[in-house]
Amino acid sequence: MKRKLVVGWGVIIVATILVTLVLAQYWGAPWTLPSDANLERDFRSHRAQFDSLVTLASSIRGHSIRPGDPESGLTTPERWNEIQRRMLELKIAGIWPDSGRVILDRAVHAAVIKGYCWTAKPPQSLAVSLDGASPGTQGERLRVIGDGWYLILRENN
Repeated sequence: MKRKLVVGWGVIIVATILVTLVLAQYWGAPWTLPSDANLERDFRSHRAQFDSLVTLASSIRGHSIRPGDPESGLTTPERWNEIQRRMLELKIAGIWPDSGRVILDRAVHAAVIKGYCWTAKPPQSLAVSLDGASPGTQGERLRVIGDGWYLILRENN
């Protein structure tokens, strides 16, 4: 009886660890943010999809979009489904379109969010690296990756 109990708890603990590691691999571990190098590598290998997602999302200014959100009536069902498909494909946790700028959240944690930003207007100041940084007094930091694209680290508020 005691041996079955120990084996049962062992299986539960191992299963919990495995599920946590699988989810952390997909959504980003809560104890770490993806490195600039990893985000930039993903961006460069899927550049066309990122450009397409920003083009699609730009037509829905002022409305955030998350994976699995129901069709909102803000665009055609086909376009909405395409946005949702691209978000899952690129592991985007949220989209924040605004005039002249679109933020794509990749890793969302309790205090900060790290992801991508496309903007038509270059920011005033840029960071050399976002690894280990904080959002700063303005609530966000950006690092250039090219052609209007930036990595962004911002407050989660």
